[in-house]
Amino acid sequence: MKGISAEKKKKYIKSTGGFCIYCGKKKLVVGPIYFYSYGIFRTVICSSCKKLWEDKFILSNVVDLVEDEKKVSKKQKRSK
Repeated sequence: MKGISAEKKKKYIKSTGGFCIYCGKKKLVVGPIYFYSYGIFRTVICSSCKKLWEDKFILSNVVDLVEDEKKVSKKQKRSK
């Protein structure tokens, strides 16, 4: 069985999913999200072609909410 080509993976990831990586249709059934120490995963099934794959999510950024809250608070005081 052939795997998913690098080109298809790149297109799917760039578009943030939402379509079948095999046939391109948007009839998807998405399973629950599972959290593990090595990643976050969800199973996706295409209702059109019946193919199955797994999306893997990775940590891409961290936002300091305390610092952001201070910035927002300062902006709100200035606008009054």
